[in-house]
Amino acid sequence: MAHMTVVALGVFSMTLVALTGPSAAQTASATAQEAQARLAASATIERSHLTGLARFVRVKPGQGFIAEADAGRPEEQARSFLAAHGRAFGVATPDYLDAQAAPQHDRLAMDHVRFQQRHRGLPVTGAEVIVHLRAGSVMAVNGRMLDDAELADIDLSPTFDAGQAEQIARGIVEAQGIVVADVSAPRLELFNRGLFDGQPVATRLAWFVAVHAEQVLEYVWLDAQTGVVLLHFNQKPDARNRQIYNANNGTSLPGTLARSEGGAATGNADVDAAYRYAGDTYDYFFGQFGRDSVDGAGQALVLSVHYGVNYLNAGWDPNTEQIIFGDGSAQADDVVAHEITHGL
Repeated sequence: MAHMTVVALGVFSMTLVALTGPSAAQTASATAQEAQARLAASATIERSHLTGLARFVRVKPGQGFIAEADAGRPEEQARSFLAAHGRAFGVATPDYLDAQAAPQHDRLAMDHVRFQQRHRGLPVTGAEVIVHLRAGSVMAVNGRMLDDAELADIDLSPTFDAGQAEQIARGIVEAQGIVVADVSAPRLELFNRGLFDGQPVATRLAWFVAVHAEQVLEYVWLDAQTGVVLLHFNQKPDARNRQIYNANNGTSLPGTLARSEGGAATGNADVDAAYRYAGDTYDYFFGQFGRDSVDGAGQALVLSVHYGVNYLNAGWDPNTEQIIFGDGSAQADDVVAHEITHGL
């Protein structure tokens, strides 16, 4: 049985919570494990419990990976690192990565280069890696990727018609009584829902469609072979997205959805406090730093209250990317902010 690490409050020790599913060592490919072993001499590595691929690599104190590329070009430095060590994350070559916008240079004199994974010309939905550099040295790398080797056998020829996919996506919004303003042309992507919810599922060739309406930007992914809807949600680029669950003193996550963005107060003190303080924390980071949620791109803030029996703690779980609170823990604004900051 694998384990996940929960980053706990500073006054408490680190807590381990059991998870079902294969261990990282069982799922990582041999080449990924070899690449991780080379990195381990100079860095600490956190691995995905789902794939065994590296999720977060941080250099050990006093060390750094010096890029061999032009010292004045962060993107080339990042690609140099990934050419040598990208297999640890599942990427055979940096040629399979597209740089996203210009590298960010922050007030700590660090450069941050974000890449989108592609496979045989198609984007891999939600799969990206971010390289963090200072003065030409790679200090940390984080991301969620799929193993290129495991994508090789996927049939990239759609059999479900793109026009039908567009109509199904439109219908999802119209079924809510909303007048659709525009629908994007369907495009092919490689989609694995496990990158979003941590569940072991197969990667599928998918049609992606965006449906536009007033106060709605619905993202829809449909299986390009069968037409089955794989995932859809309303992506509001300028709004908070809070999801508060009640674990009902169990340990199965996330629990029962109790309050989502825009929902009315429930009367449950922990649920309503988590909702309120998560919003306050989001507003602070967005207002002061322009940071749109923990990933900078509007990721949902998922919080589960009433976790466990006699669990007098709170923690950020890096594997499921959500926060858990024991009874009463969410009723302190600094505790909620502390755990969201772990995620950020």
